[in-house]
Amino acid sequence: MRVFNDYVYDIVIPIYNAFDDLIQCINSIYENTLNERFNLILINDNSSDMRIKKYLNSLCSNKKNVIIINNEENLGFVKSINIGMKYSNNDVVILNSDTIVTFKWLNKIISCAYSDDLIATVTPLTNDGTICSVPNFCTHNSIPENFNLDSYAKLIEKISFKSYPAVPTGVGFCMYIKRKVLNQIGLLDEESFNKGYGEENDFCCRAIEYGYVNVICDNTFIYHKGSKSFGSKKNKYIEENSIKLRNKYPFYFNEVDKFIRTNPLRDIQENIKNYISIKNNKRNVLYLMSVKLEDYHEYIETLPLDINKFFITSNGRELLLTVYSNKYVKKFNFKLECFIRPSTYFEKSYREILEQIILMFDIDFIHVYDLKFHTFDISEIAKKYSIPLYITIHDYYLLCPDTKKEFDIRNYPITKDISSEIIYKDLGYSKNFLNIWKSKVREHLKNYDKIFFPSHKLAEIFDGFIELSDSNYLIEDKTQKVYKYISHVNRDVTRLSENVVNGKFKPYLIYNAMLRDENNYAHQTERFFDIYIDKVMDKIEKKFYLDINYDFICNMKKSIIVLLNDYSNKKIRYVIWGASNSGKITKTIFENILPNFELIGFIDKFKSGKFENIDIYNPQNLNRLNYDYIVIATTAGKAEAENVLISEGKEYGKNYTFGYGVI
Repeated sequence: MRVFNDYVYDIVIPIYNAFDDLIQCINSIYENTLNERFNLILINDNSSDMRIKKYLNSLCSNKKNVIIINNEENLGFVKSINIGMKYSNNDVVILNSDTIVTFKWLNKIISCAYSDDLIATVTPLTNDGTICSVPNFCTHNSIPENFNLDSYAKLIEKISFKSYPAVPTGVGFCMYIKRKVLNQIGLLDEESFNKGYGEENDFCCRAIEYGYVNVICDNTFIYHKGSKSFGSKKNKYIEENSIKLRNKYPFYFNEVDKFIRTNPLRDIQENIKNYISIKNNKRNVLYLMSVKLEDYHEYIETLPLDINKFFITSNGRELLLTVYSNKYVKKFNFKLECFIRPSTYFEKSYREILEQIILMFDIDFIHVYDLKFHTFDISEIAKKYSIPLYITIHDYYLLCPDTKKEFDIRNYPITKDISSEIIYKDLGYSKNFLNIWKSKVREHLKNYDKIFFPSHKLAEIFDGFIELSDSNYLIEDKTQKVYKYISHVNRDVTRLSENVVNGKFKPYLIYNAMLRDENNYAHQTERFFDIYIDKVMDKIEKKFYLDINYDFICNMKKSIIVLLNDYSNKKIRYVIWGASNSGKITKTIFENILPNFELIGFIDKFKSGKFENIDIYNPQNLNRLNYDYIVIATTAGKAEAENVLISEGKEYGKNYTFGYGVI
C-alpha cells in the first residue's frame, strides 16, 4: 500500500488568462488538498491579462510549494503541459485552470491510481467531461437544485461503489498520470496535437498498447466550467484531431462507442438522479418488512405525506427497495450472497447493501416492521450512524422463528414455552437451537430505542422474555400511527390507544394525536380526551373516558360547535356518520355532549357489528328512518344522501341538516 505522505505529487496547471477562474481553482486546491505533499507547477502561457503574472508572483512569495514558469510566447496547452511534466520527477495531475476541486480529491484519486499496478491514468467524475460526465452522459450538467458543489461532491462520494471503471481514455480537465508510465511511454504528442483536443486520448491509447489501463475515479467529483479558449475554432480542432486519432489508433473509436453503449457509469448516474429526485427537505424513513410489500398496503396508506418512504422487503435471497417520494416511485433489486435463514444472524452482503442504502439516501429514521428474512445487522448499522431505531412486534416470530406457522396465544400461553419440537420438525435445527435463538434475540432487542406492541397480551409475553423497561416500549392499537414520533400527522384523526401510565400494563384510555393550533402547526399531545374537549368547548363539564373498542378521536371542533350552538335546544335524535377514514366520531362524544342524540352509522371498520350500521355509500338505507331531525355529518355520500332525503319529502333545515368537519 502506498503511504501518501512518503511521496510528493505535482499538480500541473497551464494558464492563459481567465483570471477569476484561476483564483477559484487555486483556492480550492489549498482548501481541499489536506494531507498530501504536493507542488503546484503553474505555467503562465504568456497571458495577456497582466493580473495573472502579478497574482502568480504573490502566490509564489506566500507559498513554499509553488513553481512558476512563464512562457515568453504563447506555446499552447499541450506544450505547456509537457514543460510542467518535464520539470517534475513525480506523479503528476494535469488540471485545467477552470476547474474547482473538492474535499480530499487528490487523496481519493491517488487511492484509486494505486489500487492496481496496471493503472496508468485516473480521471474523476465531473459535470462537463464527455464520458466522465454525471448524471447525464457526454453533455454539460449543472449542479442540481438544492445542492452546492461541496454537498454534491459528498453525495457522489457517498453513493459510489468505488468500482473504478476502465475507460478508453482519460479526459484532460483533470488527469492523474503515474511517473513510471511517463518514463516508459513518453509525454504528450505536442507535434500532432499542438493546440489541444486529442492529446490525452493519444496518450491513453499509447498506455493501452503498453498494457496499462485508464480508469475513472467514481467517488470523486470535480467541477469543470468548460473550455471557452478556442471559441469557434474548437469544433475545427476536434474534427482535425479526430481524424489523426482514427488513423493512428483504429481501435480507439470502437472502444469509445462500446463504452458509451454499455455505460459502466450507469449505476452511479442513476443513483445520482434518484437521490436528486428525493432531495425535498423531507425526512427519509426506512421500513424493514418481509417478502411482499403488497401485504402491507393498509399500513402504507396510513403513513404521512411529509416523509420520503423507503421500504426494504426480503425473501431471503434478494432485497427489494421501493422508494416513495411525492409522485416518484422507484424500485431496486439487490442480490444476496447467502440465503438468509433464522440462523443467519449477520450476513456480509446484507450488511453492505443496507449500509449503502442508508448512506445513499441519508436515512433519518428506521422502523423494523418484520424481521423475517432479515438479519440483526440493522441494529449495529443504526448505532454506527446514530439513527433512531424502532420495531413493531406484532407476532411471535422472535419467540419462535418458524415462518410456516402463525402462532396463536391460545395455543401458546405465556406460562408455556413454545416447544423446540416445532423448530426441530419444521426447520431441521437441533432442539437446542431455540435457546440460542432466544439469547440472540434478547441481545438484539436491547438496541432498539422504542418497541411497539399491538396488545397488552403480546407485551406481557415479551416482558417476560426480554424484561421491557417502562421507557422503551409503547402499546399501540393496530391503527395507531407509530410515525407520529417522527413526523407530523397529516390528518387529525387517530385511534385511541391503551398506553402505559403509572406502571406496566395498567390501561388508561388516553389518546396520542397531533392537534393543530391557530397557525395550523401540528403538536404532538398525549392526554385524557376530556382535557381537549374542555379546551375547545367550555360547555362540557362532565368528565368521561372513551371506550377503546370503538371510540375514535376526530378534531371536529367546527362541527361540534355548530351542533352545540345551532341545535342544542332541538330534539335531534339521530346522527348518520359516514364510513370515510376522515369522517369518524365517537358514540361517547355524543352521549356526553348532546345526550338527546343517538348515533346510527359506521363506528369502527375493525370492529363492525357493534352498532346498527348504515352504509352512507348506499343512501337507500336512509328510507327506513322516520325521525324528525337527521344530521348527516360526513362529506362521503352527502349528495346521494340528500337526494334520498329530498325524494322522501324531507326539507333542509327542518327535517335534516349537515354538520361538517375540518378534515
